[in-house]
Parts: sequence; structure tokens; C-alpha cells
Amino acid sequence: MEEIIRTALDQDFFEWTGLISGVLYVLLAAREKVVCWVFGIISCSCIAYKDVTAYHLYADAGLQVFYVAIGFLGLREWFRMDRDAQEQDAIKRMTIRQHVFILLLGTAISIPFGYVLNHYTDAAFSLLDSLTTVFSVFATLMLVRKYLDNWKYWILINLVYVYLYVSREGYFFGFLMLVYTIIAIIGLVSWRAKYGTRKAPV
Repeated sequence: MEEIIRTALDQDFFEWTGLISGVLYVLLAAREKVVCWVFGIISCSCIAYKDVTAYHLYADAGLQVFYVAIGFLGLREWFRMDRDAQEQDAIKRMTIRQHVFILLLGTAISIPFGYVLNHYTDAAFSLLDSLTTVFSVFATLMLVRKYLDNWKYWILINLVYVYLYVSREGYFFGFLMLVYTIIAIIGLVSWRAKYGTRKAPV
């Protein structure tokens, strides 16, 4: 904790902005607030900059750029759902087949991606960086479409990111990912309760 506090005092504008806007993004997403995507765009822009200039997590930097783009898609989709009361309540569950497909496809993409990063860049933790990148893409798309299961993926992904950032002495972003993990758990519980009131239990 002392290390986190000491490091916090040394953070620059991008790290503080990424932290604060990132926490707001996940909190608001857990409450199904459309404005969450605005804060997500801001946070991911800051994290991408630090990934390249400080942490050498290039796959994650690319992921953050993707987040910026998907943030605009999320804004459009959630605004559309807000206009349609039926769509607004459409929290969905994934099937076992969909989970298996995502796990197999994500792993198949991550292995060659990790190989390229390992052999042609100075990326740290190339395989883990690739796995978290690929599965974060899937989890973000699940969030855009309001699949309840997105929070399960985020819990695991964020825990891996805690390790990645702390091991690179990025304690501030490591702390951010720990906060994300806690909020993802809250999001899962909240969305599951809402799903239970809108749909028959599965």
C-alpha cells in the first residue's frame, strides 16, 4: 500500500485521467448508463499512450485504441436501446456453445499473435498480453450487446492485468485493474438481478 501511495504522488496527467475516468466508466456500465462510453473513450486513450511510452505492452495499447473505436459503437447501440424500451431491457445470456466457440477462437488467435510479439518486438509477457487483448475484445463486444456474461470474462481478465501492470511496476494501473475487478463483480451481481426480474431464470 505504501508503494501505491508513493507511486500515486508521481503519476502524470495521463495516468490520473485514465484512472479516474476508467473507474467512472466501469461504475456507470454496471448501472447501464449510456454516458459510461464517454468516460471509457477518455480512459482508454490515456492508457494506450502510457502502454506505448512507459510499459511496452503493445498488444494492450492496440486494444485500448480498439476500445476508443468501440466506445463510439457502444454509444450508438445503447442510445438506440434507450429509445426502444424493449431493447433497453434486453440483458441476454450466452449459451454453452457460444462460450466454447469464444474460448477456442480466442486461444487460436492469441497463440500466433503472442508468437509475433515475442519474436519481433520487445513486448513484455507476450502470450499473456495477447490472451488478455483478444478476450477483452470479445468481452467488450458482449458488453455492447448487453450479454450478462461479459462481467465473468472481465473478472478474470482484470485479475491478469493486475499481475501484468504490477510486474512492470505500473502500480497505479495495477490498482485500477483491481478496482475494475471489484466493480465487475458488482456488475455481474447487479445485471444478474435485473435479468432475473426480466426473464425466466435459466
